[in-house]
Amino acid sequence: MDYCRITMLGRLTQDPEMRATPGGTAVAGFSVAINRKYRKAETEEIVEAVTFVAVRAFGKPAEHAGQYLHKGRQVLIDGELRQDEWMDKESGEKRQRLYVVAQRIIYLGKGNGNGDRKAAAPMGDADVSDPDIPF
Repeated sequence: MDYCRITMLGRLTQDPEMRATPGGTAVAGFSVAINRKYRKAETEEIVEAVTFVAVRAFGKPAEHAGQYLHKGRQVLIDGELRQDEWMDKESGEKRQRLYVVAQRIIYLGKGNGNGDRKAAAPMGDADVSDPDIPF
């Protein structure tokens, strides 16, 4: 059996998009921006770069995300890397996208990073043992 674990710290780029599976399980989808700095070897210039990561949460963590997470809020996410595959309807080409299934979301700070303070949120653990949950 293979193993993949992702831990990331960043800020939400949007409010979570909420929906539910046909079975009624809550699903939250959002994106996290991870900022980093590095020095170019040739010029010694410090460069800032941003990586945007798609995240999905299921069940109670999704419900909490919909209630407490907002654009700009800093989070620590522990989860599993997954991949979607589909056929593009217009081009007929096969498409792929990586995303993280959040198994644990830790809400850091208060508010959304833009001065809007929200109530402290609980920490969420998700049981995401079913990889075939439809989106």
